Amino acid sequence: MAGELRFDGRVAIVTGSGAGLGREYAKMLAKRGARVIVNDIVAERANSVAEEIAASDGTAVAVVGSVSDRAVAAKMVTTAVEDYGRLDIVVNNAGIIIMKPFAKLTDDDLTKTLDVHLMGSWRLTQLAWPHMQKARYGRVIMICSSSMFGMKYAAPYSVAKAALFGLTRALALEGTPDGILVNSLAPVAFDSSMAEEVLSGTQSLAVRERYSAASVAATVAWMAHQDFKLHGECLVSYGSNLGRIFMGETQGGRCEQGAYTPEAARDLMSRAWDFKDFVLPTSTRDDFRVISDHDGEYADASFDALEAAVESSE
Repeated sequence: MAGELRFDGRVAIVTGSGAGLGREYAKMLAKRGARVIVNDIVAERANSVAEEIAASDGTAVAVVGSVSDRAVAAKMVTTAVEDYGRLDIVVNNAGIIIMKPFAKLTDDDLTKTLDVHLMGSWRLTQLAWPHMQKARYGRVIMICSSSMFGMKYAAPYSVAKAALFGLTRALALEGTPDGILVNSLAPVAFDSSMAEEVLSGTQSLAVRERYSAASVAATVAWMAHQDFKLHGECLVSYGSNLGRIFMGETQGGRCEQGAYTPEAARDLMSRAWDFKDFVLPTSTRDDFRVISDHDGEYADASFDALEAAVESSE
């Protein structure tokens, strides 16, 4: 494939873009022609990035506040539409991390984390959605994390990032018919502000250059581009490497109807762990075909009825 990936005429919102990864995402998109809404909870940081972009002949405006506040999310969308006439790209990057042993975590720790990562992404994307539907075009990137595999002492963070992966999959199914492609990205960068909170000294310095935020920004630009046609996927970007995170299911094992007992479950474990011919369901409907003996007609009829009931209630 040839040709520079450009964003001339496109408008993007990047949350949490006053520093670290978000700053690099905003700068990369602006460098390639996008007009960018820069967001951060610290006014000095948001304004500084917007000014930095302007000084490099780019176009950006700062919106200060937390994505946990629906009014702030609404202001970002309104600013994009009123100032620039459109909204094409949303990068849900804002996040926090609270690290404690599980026994010492509080409900407030979980609520705070979910409110930024999950609910912030939910609010902003939901407010941007009608504009993208009207334009029949949109690119939404949820910034996930490999922490959804499980990260010791970071249960709220792991929960929030796994939830974003689920949100990605659900919205991809709804958005694709309207040209709105929703995907997620698990970045690895050790010169980001969040990494600096959990790493220090020589440990951080040793990997800072190898895994930079600027390199991840290249992946964000590709995922945000009109030529990127995937939906419901999760890429992983680290240094000069690009990979894919996927959710699969084995074919498993079955026994005779009525014969499934605790002992049968025990005896089927080896077949459940057999990765031969594993599948990558793209939806719950897809997965239902697997668990219902590949009875596609039955699965489709069930989900057709469910979806028709929702659509008829609107």
